[in-house]
Amino acid sequence: MPVSSSRPKTTTSLGRLVTELDLSGFAIFGPSMVMLLLALQWGGTKYEWSSATIIGFFCGSGVLFLIFLWWEKRQGDNAMIPLRMVKNRIFWTSCVNTLVLMGLIMVASFYVPIYFQSVKGDSPFTSGYHLLPAILSQLLFGVAAGIAGKSFFLSSLFGRAGMKLT
Repeated sequence: MPVSSSRPKTTTSLGRLVTELDLSGFAIFGPSMVMLLLALQWGGTKYEWSSATIIGFFCGSGVLFLIFLWWEKRQGDNAMIPLRMVKNRIFWTSCVNTLVLMGLIMVASFYVPIYFQSVKGDSPFTSGYHLLPAILSQLLFGVAAGIAGKSFFLSSLFGRAGMKLT
């Protein structure tokens, strides 16, 4: 058999990683988010909201985020966050669902111990003791969901190939 001259070029995993990741996009996005978070963290505590530092962080974050959006549009499907994915309604629904779910978990994990300590008069140790059933049930069902998801994935993967799981 004749050897094809158009063989795919083999690259090392580091070389492939550099070409497939949008490192330039992350180099723009990362500092933008750091400036935004610093402005929100330091505003009103370390600096006044009207100080040049906080306003500079907000403006710098906004400008870098606009540059990031331009970069993502320029990269197309090779972007860190492809813009065609952002236009998908299922994507936005899952983002809102995750926002609400994580908000609920954060509020519960912050305010339930305060409830036990302030309303019930418990010590911090006793408050943690009262939270154990909730924490352990979340842990148990999280592990169970992971195992069930993995077994479903494996059964669908091997089920198509006609193999049996033992």
